[in-house]
Amino acid sequence: MKPGSTANYILAATFITLALASSALAVEGDINLSSVPAPVIQVLVPANPLWTDTGIHISTGQTVTISASGTWDFAFGPVGPDGDPTYFSGAWDEFVFFDLADHGRLIAFVGPDPFQGQWGNAQFFPQTSGYISVGSGQTFKVHAGGELWLGINDDAVTRGVGDNNGQLTATIAIAGSDKTAPKIKIKAPSSVYAQNQNVIVQYTCTDANDPVVSCVGTLNNGASADTQSLGFHSFTVLASDSHANPSSNRVVYTVGPVGLAPASIAFPAQAVGTSSVAQKVKLVNNQSVPLNISAIGSSGDFAQSATTCGQKLAAHHNCSITVKFMPTATGSRVGSINVSDDSGSHSMTLIGTGK
Repeated sequence: MKPGSTANYILAATFITLALASSALAVEGDINLSSVPAPVIQVLVPANPLWTDTGIHISTGQTVTISASGTWDFAFGPVGPDGDPTYFSGAWDEFVFFDLADHGRLIAFVGPDPFQGQWGNAQFFPQTSGYISVGSGQTFKVHAGGELWLGINDDAVTRGVGDNNGQLTATIAIAGSDKTAPKIKIKAPSSVYAQNQNVIVQYTCTDANDPVVSCVGTLNNGASADTQSLGFHSFTVLASDSHANPSSNRVVYTVGPVGLAPASIAFPAQAVGTSSVAQKVKLVNNQSVPLNISAIGSSGDFAQSATTCGQKLAAHHNCSITVKFMPTATGSRVGSINVSDDSGSHSMTLIGTGK
């Protein structure tokens, strides 16, 4: 029987609590990162199919702790995660609770595919199987990385499990060297919007190393962002992975007829006397009439290097202004991009560090 490939995740045992903090620029609140507790991963492990891919990637050298509860049945009556150590404990019983016989014990495997097809090979268990005896609780160190699978020891994990039923709940904690936090991408809100414009919140949280167990925004995906009040608004997303590595991303967007986006730009540290990679600023005209631009300039150690903005910007259009950071001294450097037009004056903060 082919192993199962879908894990049914339960919400973490400790839920994310959102605390709203005020901001000088924000009308909407930000989430307090300190309010997000360390995550607990729980996975439902059915007795059928034979194996459940938890979706958790374990790296070499990491330590995994698994505890389990519940009951399942491998056609010889309901048993817990430790299985039935008295069932068929005969000639092939090379290792208590974990051998060529059924027993119904919860076991684990780390790698690409736990289905090894070794039924009847008396030399296979337990020395070379690669399976890990878990039962109701086990901590083990991973010697070769890969996907974490959980399954039932039924007919030495090689035969059909059509007569099985029930499921266990496995709680998984991972410790190790991974310190990479999830990446958060906020697609919207992120620009300048007209008052009462319908802006649908869109964001994603991804992590190449571990499962993302929380990805929480000030508003949920699919909700409408606040565009009722003119001025600056903030939107924050927090994420955490299975190693409790947290990350956050905060964007500031503007509601108004004309504005610059993003609300600010922070350049990477740059050597004094050199020029940075260019960054783009967007000038947005949400008006129903053209915008007449009279001046575009910069201040501080920042210079406008190019622009697609002419003297007139059509209604409901935008143009870009390219800016470079050229520090004249070490330390924090602050400047701005400034636009004057027939709707008023607009300024965006630029921040950089000279080194």
